[in-house]
Amino acid sequence: MNIDGLKSLYENLRFDGVLFSFSGPLSQAILEGIGETVRKKMQFESTEMGTIQRVFSILVEQAQNILNYSTETTPDQGDGAKIAEGKLRSGILVLSIEGCNYCVLCGNYIAAERCETLRRELTMLRDLSPEALKALYRERRKAPPPPDSIGAGLGLIEIARRVTKPLAFDIRPMDGVDAFFAVKATI
Repeated sequence: MNIDGLKSLYENLRFDGVLFSFSGPLSQAILEGIGETVRKKMQFESTEMGTIQRVFSILVEQAQNILNYSTETTPDQGDGAKIAEGKLRSGILVLSIEGCNYCVLCGNYIAAERCETLRRELTMLRDLSPEALKALYRERRKAPPPPDSIGAGLGLIEIARRVTKPLAFDIRPMDGVDAFFAVKATI
């Protein structure tokens, strides 16, 4: 990017209501800094504590998806943030405001073979009632993790439980090996 484009990027982000954005290799230390910054900004704006907690929780869950599943990796540079196989995983996190709602957006490259499973899961979660999401969460907590999951497989359910509008998502196959996965959670 040239220096002339930086002001344009900054103005475009402001125009789109972006309060915070991060793009690049993500580590636990960076996530902690992002979380603290977002919390403080929202507190300065006198945002209700319940909303702050929901935004923070969704931000962390989405960042965990990058940390666990992004196929775009960078060798660890020794900052103490050793991620799977000694690599830092990259993606983009955005916090924006649309009207009276906060939106947490996340995007990263994933393995193409996960596309259909992920699409089915997100479509199902998007269409479930709050009561059904709560029941599914309880059921999955008791079950062993899904075979392709690094965690307990609860992150997307947790996000779906905290949103005030249905999850929005997009999965775009790229080259047969990777796909770009994006999700938007509105609070």
